[in-house]
Amino acid sequence: MTRKDRLWLVGRAGFVSGLIVLGVGGRVAMRVLAFLTLEESNVTLFGTLGIIAAGAAWGFLTAPGLLLLGTEGDPKRSGSVGVLFGLFVLVPATLLFGAFSGFEGPIVAPRSFIVASSVVFPALFVVHGLLVVRLEARWSAS
Repeated sequence: MTRKDRLWLVGRAGFVSGLIVLGVGGRVAMRVLAFLTLEESNVTLFGTLGIIAAGAAWGFLTAPGLLLLGTEGDPKRSGSVGVLFGLFVLVPATLLFGAFSGFEGPIVAPRSFIVASSVVFPALFVVHGLLVVRLEARWSAS
C-alpha cells in the first residue's frame, strides 16, 4: 500500500469514526448531560447537523496524525495507540473549540455536571481513537 493510499484510508476511517463517535455520540452526550442538569435546552436540527458535521470533519482532518504514531505491523499495540491517538486529538479540540465558544465569566454549573462532562467527552475521544485504529486495520487488511 502506498503512502498516499494509506493516508486516504486513515482519512476515511477518521471521517467515519468522527461522524459516529464525535458527531452523533457527542450530541447524545450533550443531551444526556443537559437532561441531568434539569434545565431547559433548545435543540435544533441545524445545531445537531452542525455538531455531526463538525465531528466528521474533525475526525477526517486529524486522522493523518495517526500515521505519526505508527500502527503498521503490530496489532498488539493497536489498543494503546488508539487511546494515545484519542488523547492526542482531544488536546487541540479542547483548545480550538474552547476558543470559539465565546464564553466569558465563571462556570456556573452543578459539580456533578462538571465531573460528568470532564469524564464523558474525553472518553468519546478515546473511543474515537480506538475506532479509527480498528477501522484502519480492518480496511487495510482487505
